[in-house]
Amino acid sequence: MAPRRRFAGDPAADWRDDAAYAPLRHADRYFFAWEWLRRDPAYGEAAASDADPAQFGLAQYVAPATPVPAARPIWLRPLLPAVFRCRLRAGDASQVFAALPWSRAEVWKPGCVHYLLSDGLGAVRVDVLEGRFPSQGSELVFEVEGPAGLADQLPQLERLRRLLRHETPSRRVSARSARWIAALRVHDALAAGARYREIAAILFGDQVVGPRWWLDTPSWGLRVQRLAAAANRALKAGPASWLGSADAPLQARGSR
Repeated sequence: MAPRRRFAGDPAADWRDDAAYAPLRHADRYFFAWEWLRRDPAYGEAAASDADPAQFGLAQYVAPATPVPAARPIWLRPLLPAVFRCRLRAGDASQVFAALPWSRAEVWKPGCVHYLLSDGLGAVRVDVLEGRFPSQGSELVFEVEGPAGLADQLPQLERLRRLLRHETPSRRVSARSARWIAALRVHDALAAGARYREIAAILFGDQVVGPRWWLDTPSWGLRVQRLAAAANRALKAGPASWLGSADAPLQARGSR
């Protein structure tokens, strides 16, 4: 019997440190899903046991203390609709994946190899149903699902096309990232025992927390309160709400 793996470390970042959250400004939803999952106590307990990682939509466990951009979570279908499935076919075309701009992570399963192409901030997921990534003289035959799956897969197909041309795929920074990061910081602050006044001072500046701050400037306290509620929703919603929907959980009313 294989020894049980133990993952140690606190999944939360130092909420007072802007730099600890800076990489997330350029991360896509793929990795925000991971940041929330690694903060889930149930995930931490399961990752230290022999439980199946598929219950969290993962091909394998990633240590909860691993932050973006170091983490390489490999999300599974159907949790992540934008996963390409393909097969290998001998042919004249050459598809060489060994020297792409992004690194490669892989997990072998019976009849399938799950691949993640990523720079730690953006990702392309590919499932090869037969064999490994191709070498010279082989080609990939993709299965693109439609019409419902096209909306998820076409943007990723363009990203993969650019990778195959050894180009760095363009990345659109979400205008919502600042709110998503603020919710993460509030979650981490509350987990560390911080009070709303201290959180408001760190996130928005000392000038907003005078002696009668809750009475004189209640909007700042309410803003922290809304972010705390949004963080609670995100933690409960789980990765599916980030990976399988056009709307992230923090976009609910009152999360601004």
